[in-house]
Amino acid sequence: MSEKNILNGLKNYHKNRLLIILAVLITIFASVLIFSSGFLFTDDDNSTKYQKEVVPFDKKVDSVIMVKNVGIEPEKAGEYFEKVVDERVRYSGGYDDGLIGEKVCLLYQKAASGFENAGRNLNYYSIEINDLVNDEDTRVPEYLSGEYGIIITLNYQDSDGIFPDTLWWYESDATRIVREIYNSEIADSVGFVKIIYSKDDSDNYVVYLILTKEDAVRLRDNWGDDEKYLPCYLWSSVNIKSGNGIIPYENSGNELSSPVVFDPVNSLAGDYQADSYLSDFINEYSPEIVSMINRIDKSSLKDDTKALSSESIRLMRECLRQSEIVRPVPVSEKFTGVKSDYFNGLSLVLRSASSFWHASVFFDNEDLKSGNEYLKKGIGKIESAVSKTGDMTLDSENFKISTIKCINNAMPLNTQFHYQDAGRNNDISIRITNWQIKKGLLLKDSSGKKELVKPALGKTYLLATVDIIHMGYRGEGNEKILTPKNDDITLVYNGKEYKDCTPSDYMENAGAPYVSKWLDRRERFEGVIVYEIPASAKFASKKAFLRIDLGNYGNKIWCLLKDDENQF
Repeated sequence: MSEKNILNGLKNYHKNRLLIILAVLITIFASVLIFSSGFLFTDDDNSTKYQKEVVPFDKKVDSVIMVKNVGIEPEKAGEYFEKVVDERVRYSGGYDDGLIGEKVCLLYQKAASGFENAGRNLNYYSIEINDLVNDEDTRVPEYLSGEYGIIITLNYQDSDGIFPDTLWWYESDATRIVREIYNSEIADSVGFVKIIYSKDDSDNYVVYLILTKEDAVRLRDNWGDDEKYLPCYLWSSVNIKSGNGIIPYENSGNELSSPVVFDPVNSLAGDYQADSYLSDFINEYSPEIVSMINRIDKSSLKDDTKALSSESIRLMRECLRQSEIVRPVPVSEKFTGVKSDYFNGLSLVLRSASSFWHASVFFDNEDLKSGNEYLKKGIGKIESAVSKTGDMTLDSENFKISTIKCINNAMPLNTQFHYQDAGRNNDISIRITNWQIKKGLLLKDSSGKKELVKPALGKTYLLATVDIIHMGYRGEGNEKILTPKNDDITLVYNGKEYKDCTPSDYMENAGAPYVSKWLDRRERFEGVIVYEIPASAKFASKKAFLRIDLGNYGNKIWCLLKDDENQF
């Protein structure tokens, strides 16, 4: 059997799919154990490290040699690596650190089998087990309540959609890891677990989350089912690196619900108490929360979903920022209630901002209702803390975000919207009549030359048809109208915005492209506008909206849902 045949067998079995390679045999203390070629471990003075790297089968000569030596058929090579070698690696023992390393690796594998978000697209993961904690972020007593500190790094690839830009995307899979570890027999020996996310083979973190043994014990009775995750306010520490665009969104309804109560027994005494500092902080920064809530309400009153989105993100970030400052402040026993009220108030307001943001990108007024419920409870908690620290008062009963009309009034396909131009001299009708999915566009220039243009890998084209009619002239001013600019027509699909990428030439397999142009009286213009979106087996039209900025008339929205969902 030649190595070439084996490589072909591997390629035929997996085609375009990349599999995890586990391929190198090593010997430890005269016992032969099989480990992954990318599953390396090295010991230093304080820690043991394990790393697993994801590489394709057909690029590793060692994997070919292993298959050849085993003597299996080429078409079975991929199955052998996936089912046989992988299991031998995962269930072999022999570590020198009292089996803690083996147990942590097995617990990680169990958690990883349920990954649904950031953990699904890994380049590699690494596990570091510290017996003397020297990490700069864990040099505090509460992190040292166990013999070991566990640091797990997940290096992932970017994913399409809006949720990979949210904190929930990372918290959900990280929760699976800490739940497995702190529900296991090694829980009492683990002082903290730190989950670090990095991206695209970079060593720089994007997000990291820490859960200590003490906090895990407090939460363990409320773990719930595997679908419940730890939101930011239940982790011991959360850090989002600026510049990566991560939104501290929490998936309300799916998070583990448990108010944070600060234990006065663990509060520092004497000169280290900071009651006055926390009191001053609350009085200085609680008005900022109120101001942001008012800006969100103004956005909703203006029917401005874009402003609602950006203001909600600002409020989420401010709540998280203040929470991370308040959490470690040592206070006296009589002040723990104030601290708990303010911290829990921030967490509830963050959840309300998450709901408002979700409403702005998915056009769902139910989110506004749930957001208002969280807001009322959160402001009530903050009001309680403020009343005990100063002379300010907050009217929690009157805090409410207004319903956004355009969310209720998303128009179905073929629905005409009538409006007038800026000078109110002309009547105009606009509608979205149809859409279609294309895997390629056949362009044709003025000379008749044709060219097939395809989207980027993993993408497809969505083509929406815009129909505009100059309905009539009122007898004053300019009798021509200018149709909306391409940049003013935005696709919102699965919560993420997409801008026009229409090619300039005629599309032979689609029709004339949409462009902003002048129309005379009674003139009609119909054009196709193109968006590049993630490819999938089926386009979910109920999650797709076309938003058109009509100036003084605000944003008008059409839902692309068709009567027949199977249409493409």
